[in-house]
Amino acid sequence: MNRIIKGLFLSTSLILSAQQPTESLKWATEADVLPFATGGWYASIAAGRDVWRLRLVVAEVNVPEAFAPKGWKDARTKAQALLVDRFFCPGLVGPWVGAGVERWDEDLKRAQGQQHVRMQSLQATLGAGWVVPLGRGFYVNPWLALHQRIGGDRSAAIPGAECRPKALQAEASVKIGYAF
Repeated sequence: MNRIIKGLFLSTSLILSAQQPTESLKWATEADVLPFATGGWYASIAAGRDVWRLRLVVAEVNVPEAFAPKGWKDARTKAQALLVDRFFCPGLVGPWVGAGVERWDEDLKRAQGQQHVRMQSLQATLGAGWVVPLGRGFYVNPWLALHQRIGGDRSAAIPGAECRPKALQAEASVKIGYAF
């Protein structure tokens, strides 16, 4: 009996000593090149541990005319997002995939005239990227995403015209981040 107790104690001690301590929560912030390149803005905060990261994002993008619905211009999208990312390597570096929901407030102007339409929608987002450490907490994060309109306005009309953005939209950019 004494041997069994000593054996259990020894094996429990070995198992507990082999476990790694819980990794502390890592925080990060990023600046996305796309919104700034279009005259908009971007702010995000992220927190994660091991292979999971939660991100909150607010942004405004001035959509280039080539990507606006046909017959519309000066498109501007304000977005708020809640996203969860899963990394393939511990430490929140390397390749990742993510998903979440976004609320979009869109404002577009008719190509002929000054009339505007406004829409609000809910988007399901699926994305992927690669966090590449640069040193001293800085990193670069190229990424791409698909946004599927799942709720809200699917179109908006003014006399003589209807604006109907695509239900599925792709996006890609590069973020510069700092982890602290």
